[in-house]
Amino acid sequence: MKKYLASLFLTAQIFAFAGIGVYGNSDMFSVTPPSTSNNIIPEVTVTPESLDNAAGIGVFFYLDALPIIDLEANIELVGNMYKFTTNLATEPGEFPWGRVSGYFTLRKKIMSVGVPFLAKLQLNGGVGYNTHTVTPNVTVDFIQNAFSSMPLEDAASQNFGQDAIIDSLVEYMNDNAINTSGFHVQLGTQAKLLMFNLFATARYTVAEDVIAGKSGFPSVWAGLAFGF
Repeated sequence: MKKYLASLFLTAQIFAFAGIGVYGNSDMFSVTPPSTSNNIIPEVTVTPESLDNAAGIGVFFYLDALPIIDLEANIELVGNMYKFTTNLATEPGEFPWGRVSGYFTLRKKIMSVGVPFLAKLQLNGGVGYNTHTVTPNVTVDFIQNAFSSMPLEDAASQNFGQDAIIDSLVEYMNDNAINTSGFHVQLGTQAKLLMFNLFATARYTVAEDVIAGKSGFPSVWAGLAFGF
């Protein structure tokens, strides 16, 4: 039995040079998108409420076989809800904010230590490129264009709590998503247990138009990968 376990452990160390995994992600920010108005009669004003943090899931692939750097690629879906009101509507509306993002990272080992029953506990730093598809903010122009078949005052006075109206806003949102890109830095840990890898990473993303009024945002993610 000892020989079998030793052989299994050695095999894992030789061949677990890459892997694929899943993780949970949390964006940490608090922002209130700006109010907008049309400045004509009748005046229409759209006032969003605060959007605080966001959570989601992701999948990632990593490659540890290169001699100098390691590679990591992530795809993640993150979102939350925020409320908005118009000066002509009697009920507030609730609207989704979300992003679909891709991250490509060059990682470099900072230090590693041996741990009993673990192949390696490693601290690494990274830098990379990212792309995002983000939902637009709710504005006067957004509502006017989403309901272009009716006058603006009628569109702005609807009951935005109704599912059918929210569905129309979401459909327009999907057709007019914002595409942007940027770079990021991160600091993370990777622990190997046979063919399994545990990851925990803190990341700061610098990209315009992802979070309204902000040029960047921090996030943390943790996940489990299967090495091969």
